[in-house]
Amino acid sequence: TKQGYQDLVKEKTDLKNSRIDAVANLKIAREMGDLSENAAYKVALSKLS
Repeated sequence: TKQGYQDLVKEKTDLKNSRIDAVANLKIAREMGDLSENAAYKVALSKLS
């Protein structure tokens, strides 16, 4: 249906935007240094999975 299509387009847009935010957060966390003890990095990475 037309409504179903619009819902899917909106969901796709929302997912793309959340991925952009997650990648930005991951970049910031990586700049903090040691990744093995970086909780912010682990959280940002898990949001991409």
